[in-house]
Amino acid sequence: MTAVPEPLIALEGVTLAYRAGDRARRALDEASLATEAGEIVSVEGPPGAGKTTLLLVAAGLLTPEAGAVRFEGENLAALSSGRRRELRRSSISLLPEGGGLLPTLSIAEQVDLALRIAGLGRRDRAARRDEYLAAMGIAHLATRRPYELTPCERALAALARSLAVHPRVLLADEPAAAMDAEALATLERQLALLTARGGAAVLTTINPEVGALARRRLAIEDGRLRPATPFAEPPGALPMADPATGAQAG
Repeated sequence: MTAVPEPLIALEGVTLAYRAGDRARRALDEASLATEAGEIVSVEGPPGAGKTTLLLVAAGLLTPEAGAVRFEGENLAALSSGRRRELRRSSISLLPEGGGLLPTLSIAEQVDLALRIAGLGRRDRAARRDEYLAAMGIAHLATRRPYELTPCERALAALARSLAVHPRVLLADEPAAAMDAEALATLERQLALLTARGGAAVLTTINPEVGALARRRLAIEDGRLRPATPFAEPPGALPMADPATGAQAG
């Protein structure tokens, strides 16, 4: 019998609460999500619903109070901090909301730094850096710093930095918040290339155009995941599905 491959990223009944004094608010409430190779999943919800926390947990930057997070079958909580850092250098790429660009480095230097951390040599770094800046249409901006760019250009630069390392999984928090239609088309092309290489992506969004890029769409509210109803359609318009697998109920 052929073995079923492990999901790239799997959240299994994950619960996490933020505490202030004697008060606690659940940011994630028994959230389950499995992302297969070649798959794009969107997680849609309003601010404060738990989208960012979900990605931070998936990246191993936050440890859940209950449940487990696995990367290709490995329980992240059971790994050493060094092993988790190693995964984030090249296998799990987190693209934070706003891009997280370093203000003192040029766009080329930011991509180069990510590649150096991932372990690429100088020649390979230069080739990969130039390839991704050109693919984003911002090669002519390589020497500029973030404050010299438009919000859309910064979003493309952050995307180049995140994808240049050829991650297995891209975790992107509102990646298209500052993108125009042309940049959104670039994002779509790059996601297609990522999945063609056997990678996967989890995108958080409130943008219906980003949700439309996903093969499977989930909604999150008060830290709970459920199948998403398409934007502008009434609840119940879609058959229910298992959030972890996407299988529709009969």
